[in-house]
Amino acid sequence: MVKQQIEYRVLEILDRVSKNQPVEDDNVELKSIWVSDYGKVARQIAAHANAARGTEIIWLIGVDEKSGIKGVDATELSNWHSSIKSCFDEGFAPSMVNINVPYDGKTVVALVFETDRAPFVVKNKSGGQIEREVPWREGNSTRSATRADLLRLLVPIIIQPHIEILQAELLVSTDSESFKRQWELRASLYITPMSTDLIVLPFHKLIVDVKTEDSSYALSFKNSKLAALREKSFGNYFRHPGEPSYEPKRLSLTIDDTPNEILISGPGLMSLNSETFNENVPQDVKQEISASIAFTNSFDFGRPIKISFRMQPIDPEYNTIEAQWKYGG
Repeated sequence: MVKQQIEYRVLEILDRVSKNQPVEDDNVELKSIWVSDYGKVARQIAAHANAARGTEIIWLIGVDEKSGIKGVDATELSNWHSSIKSCFDEGFAPSMVNINVPYDGKTVVALVFETDRAPFVVKNKSGGQIEREVPWREGNSTRSATRADLLRLLVPIIIQPHIEILQAELLVSTDSESFKRQWELRASLYITPMSTDLIVLPFHKLIVDVKTEDSSYALSFKNSKLAALREKSFGNYFRHPGEPSYEPKRLSLTIDDTPNEILISGPGLMSLNSETFNENVPQDVKQEISASIAFTNSFDFGRPIKISFRMQPIDPEYNTIEAQWKYGG
């Protein structure tokens, strides 16, 4: 996950906390302070990382879901992290990247842990005959891993691919045939698989949502598809009898598609097109729109695939467009 995506995801979480909304993400943990019980925190991190099965996890320091966003001193991280790492067996802790995120005059520290090298084992701080433990997270609680949990770690899973949004636009217009108000989200994406396995993403598991910055308006798209990004065609191509039909060239040979799914054999470009009809529009079309693209029940990856981004309002490019938002160039 690139730093811009991490920061955007963190800002989404902080927005929810500031509005007293629950943080509905199993991969996120909130801590109001740098907890000094290093053994306890190391056990929680190990449990979270083991249960994540290869998916990145995020810890936000300086945030409490009940009391809100407090902020912390980012300079305390170095000593805190070294003390946490010493509680792991042989010092083998999940690798970490940290980002300082300013929010409403305060600084929240985001800790992003890689979990692909599980299992993570911690030392028993109490001593005794049991010297080490493989912790496991279930809900918001931490316990010792069972045999079934350890078997889950042994089952190979495909590490989630990295997906980058290159460009996106959201258009609101009136359909010329039905005269209904049409919403259309178009985006170009670059996907980088983390393994050599073929990735198949079926469209019936694809969910696309948009919402305004203040969450006063939300919309789900009923018809969404991904396709291999192709060179622009020349409109209505006229084919003489006996002449081979023309098909726009794919810009990435590693991406292919059918009417039902997209197939990914390596890094490449793909396009998203989502549309729906809805007569309601936000009262203020000049505020940001947040969009999310998710594949639910992606069992091959252990967790659903989700990517989020924000689009800025722009003046409509054509008279037929009622409102328009854009991301990227």
